[in-house]
Amino acid sequence: MKVLYIQHCGHFGGSGRSLFELVTQLMKSGVKAHLICQKGPTAEAFKSAGVQVKTLFGLSQFDNTSAGYYRGIRWLVFLREIVYLVPTIIGMIRAKRSWKDIDIVHVNEFSMISVALAAFLIYRKPIFIHCRLPLRTCDESIRARVIAWIYKCIKAQIIAIDDKVASTIPQTLPTNTVHNSFNKNSILNDSASISIPAAPADGLNLGFVGFIYTLKGILELVEAIGICKERQINLKLYVAGEVIASEGQNNALKWLIGSFRDSTDVMGDINKIIDKYDIKDRIVFLGYTKNLSAFYRSIDVLCFTSRLNAAGRPVFESAFFGVPSIVAIDRSWADTIDHMKTGMVVPENSPEQIADAIEYLAKNRNELKRMGENAKQMAEGNFSPEKNAKQVYSLYETERSNHIN
Repeated sequence: MKVLYIQHCGHFGGSGRSLFELVTQLMKSGVKAHLICQKGPTAEAFKSAGVQVKTLFGLSQFDNTSAGYYRGIRWLVFLREIVYLVPTIIGMIRAKRSWKDIDIVHVNEFSMISVALAAFLIYRKPIFIHCRLPLRTCDESIRARVIAWIYKCIKAQIIAIDDKVASTIPQTLPTNTVHNSFNKNSILNDSASISIPAAPADGLNLGFVGFIYTLKGILELVEAIGICKERQINLKLYVAGEVIASEGQNNALKWLIGSFRDSTDVMGDINKIIDKYDIKDRIVFLGYTKNLSAFYRSIDVLCFTSRLNAAGRPVFESAFFGVPSIVAIDRSWADTIDHMKTGMVVPENSPEQIADAIEYLAKNRNELKRMGENAKQMAEGNFSPEKNAKQVYSLYETERSNHIN
């Protein structure tokens, strides 16, 4: 079976890594993978795994997620997506000339509406759409109803990454929930050492994983560290990530991207908070690291305090190592973050409540251990690479058979 995957982001973040884990597992089952992707580290990672890759300058999107939908100044970002339409269509036509006998097209984000429509018209094959972030619902947005109508017209099959995301997908669209996966022995993991000393008996090592920008909740997390200092809680925060570079972008585009992410100088904002509370000695920026296994083994609590109203990859990745999480999300979701069972749920943009959760775990070590054990059990049950790839392969087979018949 030949499958064409289309990934919008060249930076190797959560969506790229999730797709990589899925594709490399599916290749063991005989899937011949091809990838169209924006230039960047994502393309290089897939090439290293033996995937045939074609890169483009950019791939067009239309963001209608609950956190990133267009409003106010963010409509300016949509201009970039219009510009990307041309390389998107040209790139897909060229890919069709090289890869003629594709069986399935798998688009790696719900926001890639124009990509999915172009793929349907060019390839005339079953289309799968991965939905990785909560959407605005049809009750909230006329745009959501239009998008749902387009996907219904092309008979797209939707894959939601968890129950929270699935709950926001229009009921008119055929949807299956297939969790992401984490392979502790992935070829992505390297052997680079990570210098994280064990926390003292009365202390905690906190971890943050991901690109550093405002929507990831880094500012309120750093603020919470300052509040914890005032409460005399012994801890350190280790940040495994970096600010997304803007290589090849002019100043105007850099400003647009900064506006979209709510800050043009997130490190400057972080440093202001660090200076305010005098907590430079409590936060360590490690930069981007591939050795996530070593990182997770070195922390006590994972902090995913984003403004995305979602439980991201680090939540279940860390859970494999018995590490509970503090997650900013609307409520408990048993398949990803179960409040007081696999971690703690806090409101979005709430430094005081984040600090409260940290303090609770610091002062209740038995609870910390219990939640970590529960988190590991949840991760092993829901995020198995073999099980989840088998589920996706079955969906492919069903749609391919229906298409042939």
